[in-house]
Parts: sequence; C-alpha cells; structure tokens
Amino acid sequence: MLRCRGCLAVQKYGSDAELDVLWKKRKLKSSAPPTRNMSTGAACTLFPLPVVVFPMHIILLCIGATAKGFLDEGIKEYSKRLERYTAFSVQVLPPIRNAQSLTEAELKQREGARFLEAIQPGDAVVVLDERGTERTSRGLSKHLQTEMNAGRKRVVFIVGGVYGLSNDVHARASSSLRLSAMTLTHDMVRLLFVEQLYRAFTILAGEKYHHD
Repeated sequence: MLRCRGCLAVQKYGSDAELDVLWKKRKLKSSAPPTRNMSTGAACTLFPLPVVVFPMHIILLCIGATAKGFLDEGIKEYSKRLERYTAFSVQVLPPIRNAQSLTEAELKQREGARFLEAIQPGDAVVVLDERGTERTSRGLSKHLQTEMNAGRKRVVFIVGGVYGLSNDVHARASSSLRLSAMTLTHDMVRLLFVEQLYRAFTILAGEKYHHD
C-alpha cells in the first residue's frame, strides 16, 4: 500500500492552499514521501518518492511509565521510525494505587482487569511473556503479515508489570511472544520490542536494516 503524505496532510490541515503555506514554512517534513494519491491513484506532484505503509494499527499496552529516561528516549525514537510504515502507539495505563499493600496475586489481578478494559472486542492480543513462543525477527515479520492478510485492524501487544500478567489476560490472548530466554525488566522489554517491531517492518518493506 502506498500512502500519500501530501494528501493526508490536506485531510489534516484542510486545504491545498493551507498545505502549501505550511510546506513553504517547512512545518511539514517527509523523509520518504510516496508516489500516489490515496483517493484518486494519480501521481502526487507534491511528493515524488514512494513509501510503503501497512494498513494495521499496532498498540503496545503497558502499565506505569517507563522509569529510565534513556529507555523512554529509545522507545520514542523507534516509535517515530515506525510512523513511516504503520500506525503505532504506546498506551501506558496508570499504575495501581497502593500496590505495595497488595499481594502479588492481587496486584496481577487488578492490573489484568485494567488491561482487559483497554482491549477492544476485535483486537488480536499478543502477550510478551518469558514462557511465550520464541520468534526470529523474520518470524515476527511473518506473524505481522499473517495478521494483515487476515484483515486485522488492530493488534495489541501487552507488557505486564513486575509480576507479569494475570491468567485472565493470558486467556484473552491469541498468542504469546518471548523476546529472550534471559530475564529482562519490563521497562527494557518495551524498548527491545519496539526496535524488533521496527525491524520486522523494514523486512516486510524489503529494506536493508536487518541482516541475517
């Protein structure tokens, strides 16, 4: 699928004239703009180069803010890179209050309820879990392609809290994914996953970021 950033900008800002003003002021940027107008299929005169865009919204669902600034900066960097390929967002749910007064089981149950409230009925849900299925980077790209081929609109990847995910969340998931056999902090998992997601889309787009 080719997406015209010029045409999308028109939809966002209202008119060709307004877009032209913003473009001249350099408020609109495009590192790799596309060739075709989404609605008409005509060649886009504003932006002559192609970019591949995949029609699926991917959400990374987690609870509590990322504690380390350098990890958060890395997540933002790869999230920005992903904008070129697909709709992607990190949805951070508020942490459970007075968590220190709860048992591990109670905390997982309350966090699980919060996760389930954020999931829509038609979502494909993948939990990131140390007991999940290991995939190569190409394996992850094939999984994403399978979801797109099935017409999936939203795929939600869930990173649990410090104690992991409740049984209810696992029951709602359609699959699970393990990033490493080693133990990782839940904050580190967020960054590693977003980078792997970016890598998977460069594979699907036939770009040279990934090397086997």
